[in-house]
Amino acid sequence: MPRIAAGLAGLALLTTLAACGTTPGATPTQTPTEAPPTVAATTPAATATAESTATADESATPDATATANTTATAGTTATATASATATAQAVALPARVETFTRVEQRSENDTQIGSYYSDTLKTVLEARMARGKSANELITSVGGTSPTSVNGAMCSTAGDTICARESNGVAVVVASKELPAGMVADLTDKFLAG
Repeated sequence: MPRIAAGLAGLALLTTLAACGTTPGATPTQTPTEAPPTVAATTPAATATAESTATADESATPDATATANTTATAGTTATATASATATAQAVALPARVETFTRVEQRSENDTQIGSYYSDTLKTVLEARMARGKSANELITSVGGTSPTSVNGAMCSTAGDTICARESNGVAVVVASKELPAGMVADLTDKFLAG
């Protein structure tokens, strides 16, 4: 019985080997493997080119024949208003005018206000300067009434002597309790020049 079993086992081995395609005692042949297909490497062609074909048109001519066409319909009213007002701006008062030396200075509502003393005349005066205000505004703001022209300045002599003058958009007013109108009017010119 062991021979039959060994024979059967050998037969099974041969059948298995035959099924695999090999015969006993022969070296198995290797099937050649296919080489991977060769692919030709292509390099991308860089063909970008810069195109500079912009040209400036210098033949443009301005159209100087502009026309305005206004059509009015009943019941429609159009009004255009334009108003420009100069805003007052403070300007610097001079440190000295004639024999008067500034002893105090302050700013109030865009107006520079200074007190001046003259050691020679033993008197005090007050000066106010502003840009964008008129001489009439300044003289009224310090209480001047019914101003008249004195030496090119507007002067009020009711109470204190108050004179005002303006030049190049700057106005000055000078007030004194003791000096005559002619002298105060001349001082307004000196303040504007200083």
